Amino acid sequence: MLQDEEKADLLKLVLRPENIEYTSAIIVLDFDQPWEMMNALNRWMSLLTEPVLNALRQLPISKQDQIKKRIAMHINNYERFANGEQKEGEEKIEKKSKNTKKGDDSAQSGSENNESE
Repeated sequence: MLQDEEKADLLKLVLRPENIEYTSAIIVLDFDQPWEMMNALNRWMSLLTEPVLNALRQLPISKQDQIKKRIAMHINNYERFANGEQKEGEEKIEKKSKNTKKGDDSAQSGSENNESE
């Protein structure tokens, strides 16, 4: 975990070509000053960009392309899931409302019973 921007040079030691494919970075922002969140995000993204690109450039072009395709696939799947779409062969995930169809039916049945009494 890297919390101090001044120690960003350590990223060069960790982000190696042989393990870049299996490396993730998570940026957690400080909510104490929400008006500074975008600036902080941009700073951390800038600090990560150079070492990641340097590690990628050391890989063969075919491996770089493979990694880029995998990243694009994950982004596409995320966007499709966020939009409620599904992959081929998967059932669509529907958001359920508080009153499900079964709940609505029982509520109607209850009101019909009350009316007949």
